[in-house]
Amino acid sequence: LVAVGNEWYPMKITDLLTVNVLGWILAIGTFSVFLWRVKTGGTAVNKEKFGQILTLYIFSGLLAVMTLKSMRFIEYFAPFFILANGFLLDFSLPGNFAPAAELKKFWKNNAVNKIIVSYLLRANG
Repeated sequence: LVAVGNEWYPMKITDLLTVNVLGWILAIGTFSVFLWRVKTGGTAVNKEKFGQILTLYIFSGLLAVMTLKSMRFIEYFAPFFILANGFLLDFSLPGNFAPAAELKKFWKNNAVNKIIVSYLLRANG
């Protein structure tokens, strides 16, 4: 038997979920936006672009399986998974989406956010 590094050993599925928490949160949010846009009829499906995004998800799924077989593939899985989520989010958002304006409107209209901001300002100042 030859001793090898840890990266050659299998990764537990719980470790895969906890190591890339931001990616999984992004995936849940992205799928939610996509499904909401499809349900409301807001996304005109461009089959070619959707096919490319689906290919990225299939490839990142293959990398996830490879990561479960050997930890060294996490370096490939994480960027492709986040890239696939980013492309799906871009595909799902309307063309005239202005993130700054939407965030400003959200922060102005939500009382909980005003409390959080005022607390943070008071704690830092």
